[in-house]
Amino acid sequence: MQYNVLYMSYILLYQLQKRIVGGTEASINEFPLMAGLVDKGTGSRFCGGSIITNTFILTAAHCLDDTTASDVRVAVGDHDMAGRVRTGYEQSIDALRFIIHNKWNTKRVVNDIAIIQLARKINFNQNVGPVCLPSSVVDLEGQTVTAMGWGLTKTFMENDRGMLRKVDLKVEDLLPCVKAYGHMINFHKPTQICSYGRNKDTCQGDSGGPLVWLDPQTNRLTQVGLVSFGAECGSTSPGVNTDVAVFMPWINSVLKSTIIAEL
Repeated sequence: MQYNVLYMSYILLYQLQKRIVGGTEASINEFPLMAGLVDKGTGSRFCGGSIITNTFILTAAHCLDDTTASDVRVAVGDHDMAGRVRTGYEQSIDALRFIIHNKWNTKRVVNDIAIIQLARKINFNQNVGPVCLPSSVVDLEGQTVTAMGWGLTKTFMENDRGMLRKVDLKVEDLLPCVKAYGHMINFHKPTQICSYGRNKDTCQGDSGGPLVWLDPQTNRLTQVGLVSFGAECGSTSPGVNTDVAVFMPWINSVLKSTIIAEL
C-alpha cells in the first residue's frame, strides 16, 4: 500500500498531538492515575500522562519535543479541563525535568516514551494515585484495553465539553500496523502495540495518555501502553501505542537512579 509521503508526514505530525473518538465521558475520578500536561503560557492541555510515583509522570517522548520543563505543569485529580466541574482533588504541579528515552527517534517514531519529574510530591488519596505497571510482557492480542484523555472528539474538532473521556479498543496483531505504517516508520515488533476500534480511537490531545488493561491475575487496571500515533482519528487504520512492558527496565533504571541521586 502506497501513501503520499508528505500527506502521511502531515497526518502523523498532527496525530503526534493526539482525543477520544467514539468513546464516553468517564466518571469523575474514575481513573486516579490520569494526568494532564499543561502549557503554562497558554493554560492549554496538550498531552496526557499517568502517575507512576508521587514525583514521576509517564508520557510520550514526542509530547515533550518542542517544550521545556519550565514551560510545563502537570494536572492530576482533574475531570473537566474547563474548570466547570470541580472534583475537590485537583492538584497542579510544576515539572522539574524531562527524562526522554535516549533512543527516541522523531523520524521513525520509535522509543516514544518519557518520564517527567515533578517539582514536588503529589498528595495521594482515594481519587489520586499511581497506576499499576506490568511485571512482565503479556500477549495482549484480542484483549480489550481502555484509553482515556481530554483530546479532540473528531479530527480538528474540540472536545466541546472538556471532560475526561474513555474508549475501549481491541489489541490487534501487529500486521495491520505494519501494513499501515511500516514503510514509513520502520515499525518495530518488540516495542509497540497495535489497537483498533470501529469508529473509536484516540485523537489529538490524547498522546502520552495510558492504555490500561484489567489484569485477570490481580484484578487491577495495569498500564500496558501509552498513546503514540495513528492516521486520521477514527479512521479504518489502527493506532500505534508504546508497549510499556518492554520499557520497564528503562523505567526502573530512571526511578532507581533518581532515588540514589537524592540520597
